[in-house]
Amino acid sequence: YRRPVPELELAGAVTDPETGVVSRPGLDGSLKPIGLRVGDAVYRGFQTPSRKLQIYNPLINEMGEAFTAPRPPLPAYIPIPAHRLLGQGEFVLTSFKWNVHTQSRTMNQPWLAEIVHDNPVWINAATAAELGIADGDRVAISALPRPLLDGDGARAKAPVTLEARAYLTEGIHPQVVAISASFGHSQYGPVAQGHGYNPNPLIPSVADPVGGGQAWNDTVVSVRHLGK
Repeated sequence: YRRPVPELELAGAVTDPETGVVSRPGLDGSLKPIGLRVGDAVYRGFQTPSRKLQIYNPLINEMGEAFTAPRPPLPAYIPIPAHRLLGQGEFVLTSFKWNVHTQSRTMNQPWLAEIVHDNPVWINAATAAELGIADGDRVAISALPRPLLDGDGARAKAPVTLEARAYLTEGIHPQVVAISASFGHSQYGPVAQGHGYNPNPLIPSVADPVGGGQAWNDTVVSVRHLGK
């Protein structure tokens, strides 16, 4: 970014007096930024419209028509309203992938299935004790029809309940439950079929309002003890 722009490239270039951006006409007649004027020198700069290091990208707000307010330019924590309304037996559901499986495409491989062939729902041990849940007990996980992200109005498509076995661990937050992906096939071969649980029906299709990615780790669910 500190490399000077060669004089040959500066032939026919124009400088924006407000920003210092130096541009040349492209083949289509539009101006193409090639550098940044600093004093009497022109440097290559960064590959951004301003040729400077841009911490804040205004394109984020231009694309976010549903935003109720401009997003902060620097990383900031924006709480999800539904996560502050958790009641007794309500949790944030997250999904994860085992290190020996790839998405849901490896469950029919016998060697990998010998290592991990089930995906119980992870629950904090102290939280489970409050709900009367012991390790290995059957529990019902239900998606709650509640907005997931600020301003998007997304709700679960329909009441969905998944029955699974509980796995008690200290390695998860008390207000979070987790079900791994890769499992719960109804087809896909004899090794994969009928083993484990598929958490996807619990997770509604919701796009993160800033990055646009699917919100895999924000679904609010209830957990109910079913017995041994």
